[in-house]
Amino acid sequence: MSRHQRKVGRYQRFAVPDPSSSPAEPSEEDTSGVSTAGLSRLRLTSQWTRPSRSPLVAVLALTVLTVTFSGLWLARSELGSWWSGLNPPPDTTTVGTAPISFVTSTTQPGPEELVPAMEEALVEGGYSTLAVTVEDEVVYLEGSIPLDQLEQGFFSYVAGAVRALAAPDGVEVRSRVRLKGDAAGLRLQIGQLVRSRPIVFDEGGLELGEDSLPTLDEIAAAINAQPGLTVLIAGHTDAAGSTAQNEQIGRARALVVFEYLVSGGVAPNRLAVISYGELFPGGETASRRIEFEVVS
Repeated sequence: MSRHQRKVGRYQRFAVPDPSSSPAEPSEEDTSGVSTAGLSRLRLTSQWTRPSRSPLVAVLALTVLTVTFSGLWLARSELGSWWSGLNPPPDTTTVGTAPISFVTSTTQPGPEELVPAMEEALVEGGYSTLAVTVEDEVVYLEGSIPLDQLEQGFFSYVAGAVRALAAPDGVEVRSRVRLKGDAAGLRLQIGQLVRSRPIVFDEGGLELGEDSLPTLDEIAAAINAQPGLTVLIAGHTDAAGSTAQNEQIGRARALVVFEYLVSGGVAPNRLAVISYGELFPGGETASRRIEFEVVS
């Protein structure tokens, strides 16, 4: 066989067969030297075999299970923390096999229990003239304020006293504080006015004289300038009539003065009326007099 024929024969072995034609039987030359069993093994090994997926599936399944278990454990932990926050367990400790519980009391002391501490706070804060009382679970700040302590005004003073109490939240505090003037100064001032221009009535009469009106006007101004003080109006009579009648006349005269002072701007709750009748005579004219007493 020539070189050319060997080359052509080599290319013909790799030629693509015609699909319409029937497969040709291998020639003895093609199969020479190759057994039937060897051809079968050659065909089996030349075919592509798909690898098994079972190891890959196992790995993926294990990964999914691990992630799922971790999520469930995290969710359980978060849920447990939330539930513990809603229902905190009591503080407990164990001695041997017997648990001992320690329950912390959160009960806020009542207003009555706070009074001693509040009064001490008032003294430390410079509000020693005030006191604390409790009525129907309400704390009342009571007392009077001297005029010489009202540098910043009445309401600022009361507000400072309330802050000094340091009442806990939920405790209601109300003020009954009033001003308090100088009792000794007011007593002296009224006494000087009455001695210089006495307030007297005619015998058996209930009308104020014209000379008495300017004195009463000045007394009204003096009372209004000294808040927080109560002034007692005392009516006197001579001994011309019976004791009972004189007592009624003395009271009626005191009421006349009371109404005049109220018309002059004095608060009615700062005035009181009393009749001494003929108990303290002072001469014919002086027995029909009006006197004033500063009682608080």
